[in-house]
Amino acid sequence: MENPGKEEGERPTRACDGCRKKKIKCNGPAKHPDKCTNCTVSNTACLYNEPAPKRGFTVSYVRELERKVALYEALVEKLAPGRNLNEDVERASNSSPMFPPKRNYNSSSDMDRYSSASSTTIPMTNIMSRDPSMTTYREEPEQSDNSDDEMFESPAMGLHDDHDESSTDRMRYFGSVKGLLVKVKQYTGPSTPPLSTQQRPEYWNTHEKLEEDSYIEPYVNEDFGDERLYMLLVEIYFDKVNSTLPLLNKKRFVAEISQRKLERKFASILILVCALGALYCDDQRVLLPSREPFRFLAGSSFLATYKRKAPDYSLSAATLEDIQALILLQMFVQRSTHLKSSWNLNGAALVIAEDIGLHLQSALPDQSDRESRSRAMYCIYLFDRSLSAAYGRRILCKDEDLALELPKPLPEEIGSDEELAIIYFNHMVKLYGIQGQIMQQIYSLKKGNEKNDTHKSVASMSSKLNQWLDAVPEQLKYTERCCNNFIFQLASNLRIAHYNIQIFMYKNFVPHPHTKKLSKFKMQSLMICANAARSLLSIFNTMELKRSIVQNYIDVMLNLSPFNAIVILILSACESRRNGQDNQSDLEYIEIGVNILRRREIRDIVAGKSLDVILHLIKACQLRVNTTTKRRRSNDMYLATSSLKALTEIPSAQQTSDSTSPARDDQMLLNSMFNFMHSNPINAFDNGTENATFINSTPVDSADLEWSSFLSSVFQGS
Repeated sequence: MENPGKEEGERPTRACDGCRKKKIKCNGPAKHPDKCTNCTVSNTACLYNEPAPKRGFTVSYVRELERKVALYEALVEKLAPGRNLNEDVERASNSSPMFPPKRNYNSSSDMDRYSSASSTTIPMTNIMSRDPSMTTYREEPEQSDNSDDEMFESPAMGLHDDHDESSTDRMRYFGSVKGLLVKVKQYTGPSTPPLSTQQRPEYWNTHEKLEEDSYIEPYVNEDFGDERLYMLLVEIYFDKVNSTLPLLNKKRFVAEISQRKLERKFASILILVCALGALYCDDQRVLLPSREPFRFLAGSSFLATYKRKAPDYSLSAATLEDIQALILLQMFVQRSTHLKSSWNLNGAALVIAEDIGLHLQSALPDQSDRESRSRAMYCIYLFDRSLSAAYGRRILCKDEDLALELPKPLPEEIGSDEELAIIYFNHMVKLYGIQGQIMQQIYSLKKGNEKNDTHKSVASMSSKLNQWLDAVPEQLKYTERCCNNFIFQLASNLRIAHYNIQIFMYKNFVPHPHTKKLSKFKMQSLMICANAARSLLSIFNTMELKRSIVQNYIDVMLNLSPFNAIVILILSACESRRNGQDNQSDLEYIEIGVNILRRREIRDIVAGKSLDVILHLIKACQLRVNTTTKRRRSNDMYLATSSLKALTEIPSAQQTSDSTSPARDDQMLLNSMFNFMHSNPINAFDNGTENATFINSTPVDSADLEWSSFLSSVFQGS
């Protein structure tokens, strides 16, 4: 093979000079050391003397620069009419050296390559394997001339549309749909005019007026009330809500209030921030008129304002602020009478987030913008896992669908409580990643009869839970001796979440009351659930009753954890009584749980409903539990007015019991309790009876039928 300047043993990695000039495919590397087929046929020398030309800037990058220059020229012309820009540029170039422009990632093609690189850098099969410190920027490998050897492009190719949008948030993600267009664009020359010059107005602009929000009533200053009040609510929000779900950047948000308060998108976020802050505020102005005692209705007036004036993004691309507003909306709804609507809202937020590519790693130059997108997406992820467990529904946001790093603290947040909030949030996200695996693996195994596979899966998930607990950072390890209430809450929440997911996993394998031959695995499952329930209630007891702390905002799965723990202990107490044992410890913890719910119900409607259900179960199961303890008020409040009127006490089980009623059959009660444990906790608060089903429910008399009917109307089976 004729190849001067090359050693015989060195195999070429590109097309020969002749084939490259003719722009035809070359098989020289494969036929080495012989000539390539084309050179053999044409009887020409097969040389590799000319180096491969360096690739210049992409066409899309140049067009983006041209577009920006045109915008800047128009802006200068508007600000300084008649000024000769060419002379200014000449003077600047003569007085200072000119440097080539820095590469950035604002163009479509650059974004495509970056997204492709990040998708290979961040493994998505398991969220636990993500390393937040992993870099996402990679140098591009040298391009080969053998373009026919290309495999399929990454689904992230063609990330953004070519519209001249000023906001990156409004760029929609289309996946691999644009793959062919990206290839066609490689054949266009640098002088090709941009698409905007070819767009006919009648097809591109006539619909814009239809998407405007002019028909929606605008926000006014009166919607937010007194400035001191809404600024207080903002402060409370960042102290009690954003500290556990760090969606917003406090410094940036507060700085924008004065200038953007009446902008529809920003105002929607502000009004919902006020609504969430009102849940933790004692100012009478945040309560509904004539319903002042019901503190769980605080902030409802802000919600009503949002519903009237929220932007409509059903026809146009949403922005990050729209998604943040939806996340805040469902956070408030999870504390309202519309609890179940949070599932729909989170699903809508997920679809809209994917519509603008929020599930992919952002290449925005501003770290604050990148973090805002990441935090919003992982809030959606966490709520998806929480709601799917509470509702017993499928997971919508899969790990493999995310190509996104975990959030990182901003430079100004390092060394502050905000940094701890990010560390806490990331660790909670990892735990809910395990919870998603539990739902997918163990629940699918329940449909089969492979006991060995079930045991192995349970053991594997239990091991992952323990590894997660061991990996909790030292500053967030739980200890009752912690003097900092904020750190104590974060550590408590992590430990509570661990016990709650233990119950969530093992409750599926507790023994059935009709089972005569109890397996060791089922008895161990009941013991693990009971121990986890006691530990969980002990932490709540320390936080709520001993230290009188109002817990910062938690998701619906954690919010239901006292309820789940009490039900487990009721089942354990009934099982002990059936076996002739008197487990007084369970009854004591049930009483603690009742007191915890009594204290929480003053601000949480879910706790109030949970307490009603628990009191009914205690009465029906005839457990000797003192349920007359009065509520305790917290000293961790933002007291702005006089003391709050106490809610009307719910009658205790002893006060409402009918001494003449016939004794319930313990076996039937245990059976009904078992059926409840296999239902969805969230459905316990519904009044409908649609699709109510129970496992092995066999009522035998009128009293049992009445009990079963109650469960059918309150606890819908999964």
